[in-house]
Amino acid sequence: MKKYKPITYAMAEYAYASHLRDNGHTGEIIYPNKDTSKQQTDGTWLLLTITGERLGTVSPNGTVRLT
Repeated sequence: MKKYKPITYAMAEYAYASHLRDNGHTGEIIYPNKDTSKQQTDGTWLLLTITGERLGTVSPNGTVRLT
């Protein structure tokens, strides 16, 4: 298994927003909150809103999965 360099929250947020736009999302994007979002032990970011709503995950290689 290839080891990826950990990504920062800002990189994960950008990947998430870019993924939405690239896949035809128009209008306002619901952005995750840095304080409530969590980075897993494998480096994947779990992106959450300020109220704890799960938006998706971003893996260290940049793969975005929406929830």
